Amino acid sequence: FGISDDGVPLTGLNTLTIKTAAVEMNGMTFSISCDVDGPEVSATVKPSIPDQTYVFTIITTEALHTAESPEAYMEEMISTQISYGEAEGASREEAVSEISWTGDQTFPVTLNASTAYSALACSVTAEGLINSDVAVHEFSTGPVKPSDNMITLEVSSINVNSVYLKATVTNSDQYVIVLDEAKYWKDLSEEDALVLLKSEFELENGINSGSVEFPVEGLSENTEYVAMAIGYYAGDFTTGLTSITFCTLEAGDPTGMTFDISVDEITQSGVTIDITGNPENALYYWNVCTADMSSEEIRTELDELIDSYI
Repeated sequence: FGISDDGVPLTGLNTLTIKTAAVEMNGMTFSISCDVDGPEVSATVKPSIPDQTYVFTIITTEALHTAESPEAYMEEMISTQISYGEAEGASREEAVSEISWTGDQTFPVTLNASTAYSALACSVTAEGLINSDVAVHEFSTGPVKPSDNMITLEVSSINVNSVYLKATVTNSDQYVIVLDEAKYWKDLSEEDALVLLKSEFELENGINSGSVEFPVEGLSENTEYVAMAIGYYAGDFTTGLTSITFCTLEAGDPTGMTFDISVDEITQSGVTIDITGNPENALYYWNVCTADMSSEEIRTELDELIDSYI
């Protein structure tokens, strides 16, 4: 409709109804089979048209049931993947090529243990439009095998707001370490503790293999903590839970605090700095400044840094 500069309609509404052409279906079908060994799955897909491109994926059956239909899920997934490809500079056809397959294929994957899954496959055009029925094959993974990994935890250099944590293991099986305030775990059985670990912590983001040691900072003063470690693979626990508790120190009075500072291993791009504060349980801040900065400039920079955290 026509409109004036002031936004007033000047004409009636003119409309034209159009309808996009339907995608021609090709009748492609799929044979999907899954060889399951605990959480390890080898999915084999055999399409009825060997040279026709198709898309394949595996999702939890629970997630599939939340979608409107298998077709709706695949349409959204394909659209999202195409958007990612185009954002990287690929054409639509190139993006589709990156996520599609032809002919018989076998996909080895590690999934979460003891979980129901659905394998989905459908034919797609070069533009990513679905042009066959979506084939769905449901299966379940098995439990993980127990690990004989023995995990030992040690803490040292306990301070006001930090601790040095070391985990020693007997093999390369995966495990996770969690550190939390001990008050939340005191009255829990191991079974309840495992439920809490799975529900409240992103365990997949903290998987370790082999012995590790590292400092933990940002702790609260005079607080009891518990460090826990347990074997973890494919979303399930593989060993018993081991733990160690410790209490951070109470912060001392920083008034009149003194420091011993030494430097070592000076290179063109780095240096090792050792700082010992006295008293040891008083909190302090340190940084590196250029030698030409005055005391006033250093103080101003420090004040600005502190203000940025307030």
